[in-house]
Amino acid sequence: MNNVIKSLKFIYFLARYSPDKYPRVAIKDEFYNGLDNCKTQLRILSRFNKKDKNFIIIFPGASPDAEKHTGLLFLASIICKLGYVVIVPRIPPLKDLKLNHECHEWFAHAYFEIINRQDVIKANVSTMALSFGGGLLLKASLDSKISSSPPKSIMTFGTYCDIQSTLKFLCNGEIYLKGSSYKINPHSWGLTVLLHNFLDKLHFKEIESYKSEIQQIVNLRIQDRLDEVQESISKLPDIPANFIQNIFDSKINDEIENEISRAINKEKEFIKSMSPKYWANKIKNKVFIMHGSNDSMVPFTESIELHRSIEASSLFVSYMYEHKEISTDKGIIFKVKEFYKMFKFFKGYFKYNES
Repeated sequence: MNNVIKSLKFIYFLARYSPDKYPRVAIKDEFYNGLDNCKTQLRILSRFNKKDKNFIIIFPGASPDAEKHTGLLFLASIICKLGYVVIVPRIPPLKDLKLNHECHEWFAHAYFEIINRQDVIKANVSTMALSFGGGLLLKASLDSKISSSPPKSIMTFGTYCDIQSTLKFLCNGEIYLKGSSYKINPHSWGLTVLLHNFLDKLHFKEIESYKSEIQQIVNLRIQDRLDEVQESISKLPDIPANFIQNIFDSKINDEIENEISRAINKEKEFIKSMSPKYWANKIKNKVFIMHGSNDSMVPFTESIELHRSIEASSLFVSYMYEHKEISTDKGIIFKVKEFYKMFKFFKGYFKYNES
């Protein structure tokens, strides 16, 4: 199947996106030896009765669903249908919603373990990562476990360039582009991840005595135990109850935003380690960067900056679906142009990875 047909088929499947109804492929659950020397879950997708020789490793974002995330499996299955064996490793810190240097180490270790499997042709391996996983994969690509036998390319979907500005966006929803700005409603899941990582560094006198209870509620929210979340919130006094509910509802007032910004700004080592902005110029891999303009977890402007920071990169921002706050007239000409840009981007991607 040539890259033109693959690109068209990929776009066709994307246009029919349904996270619960992905194309039928063979799914096998296995394990790899984790960074902690424990068995760690690994999901492999392949076509029925086919022996495909091209491989793509897809790294998940921050989600407790990890390798079983429905959106990830939809993407993995449509790629698989195009003639790739897709391998999705669990990254335990990300399953626990932890964003730290340990994630980089897990990414590099998982990659090394996978390419050295007997059923994998390491010269035919490419990588992808979703959301926060994209920035983590880029940092991990500088690790010798990856750089000594690099993938054909790296693809990121909706990732960030500067973790500091991304976390700030999750507080205020502001997007800056070409000298102007506008606001959208940031995704509440992003704020949950933020709180999970920074709660112990926030200093609100009114919630200081309730941090352990708030952390337990966040853990319940992560596990999607929503009835227990509401029951636990109802047992708190008004101020801490309103604080955690506002986080879950993406309603951040100036006081909370300022305190979160203060806490983040103090984490200079974390910011530099996590942000491609500070080290992306060291990346020599070919990087394909894709972002949707409607992304409320990470603003698409982050991918624009990432593209500027990585010399060997290609960028595609899809404006097909936008927030109502910045909607435009999507007539047939607009749609044709968008599909053509998408076609060119993925045609280049498939051509590059099979050359």
